[in-house]
Amino acid sequence: MKVPVPTRSLVLVTFLLLIICVWQPAHAHQRSESASRWLYSGQQLSLRLTVRETDAQRLILGTANQSPQDSVAAYLAQRIKPSNDADCRRIQALRAVRSSGGYLQLEAKWACHRVPASLQIEALFDVVSGHIHFASFVHDEWFSQKLLSADEPIWRLEPPETDVAPITGTAHRSLFLEGVNHILGGADHFVFLLALLLICRRVPEAVWAVTGFTLGHSISLALAVLGVIQPNAPAIEAAIGLTIVLVIIERASNAAPRAFPGAMAVSTGLLVLLGFSLYAGEEWRSFLLFGMVLFAFCYLMLARDFNQFAAFRILATALFGLIHGLGFAGGFVAIEMPAKQLALSLVAFNFGVEFGQLLLVGFLALAWTATRLVRELRPLLVESLAAAALGMGMYWFVTRLFGQ
Repeated sequence: MKVPVPTRSLVLVTFLLLIICVWQPAHAHQRSESASRWLYSGQQLSLRLTVRETDAQRLILGTANQSPQDSVAAYLAQRIKPSNDADCRRIQALRAVRSSGGYLQLEAKWACHRVPASLQIEALFDVVSGHIHFASFVHDEWFSQKLLSADEPIWRLEPPETDVAPITGTAHRSLFLEGVNHILGGADHFVFLLALLLICRRVPEAVWAVTGFTLGHSISLALAVLGVIQPNAPAIEAAIGLTIVLVIIERASNAAPRAFPGAMAVSTGLLVLLGFSLYAGEEWRSFLLFGMVLFAFCYLMLARDFNQFAAFRILATALFGLIHGLGFAGGFVAIEMPAKQLALSLVAFNFGVEFGQLLLVGFLALAWTATRLVRELRPLLVESLAAAALGMGMYWFVTRLFGQ
């Protein structure tokens, strides 16, 4: 006997989840990350440090005599510096410079008689649980990089034995594992994949959907790392939340007589947010919301065609993949590694992303197979998961759009 799925129960599930999310907010692909690029040339050591604004806000301890940026710089300056063995003398204090949206960049310089034996990078590990730091070191003759965590905050510099200075296998493994962590540690990516699989009625359709998503995020990740695209982090974070909402609304529209009501409902909600943004004079949010209104309406009106042609499904999920790929870029972009090392590093990181994605898809497939034991509960389970995904997507979209 099949269990009925009352609409009121789904609405209740959605709003209960929204309340839960309010108490425990989650960020997109947002494992806490920072990055540093160290350049040693002519007995001068230069540092460019990149920190997410959301992490930097946790460091604001300033008083009436100290601005927020000065407070952040003072905290970081005590914890990120070269070892003293190279007789390094600070010649430029850590100071904020112009940054892209969603990030804070700071620079500092030291006069060092030789390359330091190690670099101390202990910032944020004591403030944010699970924080990780990408570090790269550029010398006139060699290049190295490392992924640091709370368990290993000191980087001991070891020049390579060869003049070519290729990235080591350890560095490749670190980038691969970081790609995996970007997926497994990103709650919103997990929810998006779940939503994507919920609209697929057959295994081939799911394969096409995941393939399109892979193509999309691989392209945008590469473009961001190569500097062709400079994404605005808050805008990307909000857009990722909206992708979840659109996929769930598409699922509901496919079961309805017409697609217009669903498309109109989403577009109207976005127009209301656009009105608030215009009233507040927030230019970038207004432009973003205007584009979202047009995209959401057109996507949902055309969504039924995606189920008829595999090429359409690949195109649709590739568009969403482009957005998620910019979210993956994160700290990887801030490393600014030399061009000779970039291709292999990007491949290692992207393979990690794909491996993590396959793990998630495999886990969801096994979980779905297990529900055969309670086949009569499947309709209730599917609808509850869809409602939960919708609630989380709505929450992430709104809080990331207006919470920056």
